[in-house]
Amino acid sequence: MHGHVMIKCPNTGALVDTGFGMDREFFEAAPLKDNTMRCPACGVLHAWGKPAVYFREDALVAAPR
Repeated sequence: MHGHVMIKCPNTGALVDTGFGMDREFFEAAPLKDNTMRCPACGVLHAWGKPAVYFREDALVAAPR
């Protein structure tokens, strides 16, 4: 299943999307280290690596009838 790599903002506690989308299998194998991002919750540049990330699977959306 496809999902998104999320981090918890250390300043606000908000769970924010890093912009990395991938399948769970790829996430499990990926090192995901030495990354930075400008946090949409607080505006500060955060450094992050795999020990601090969450994998949020996309919700299944029912097809229109």
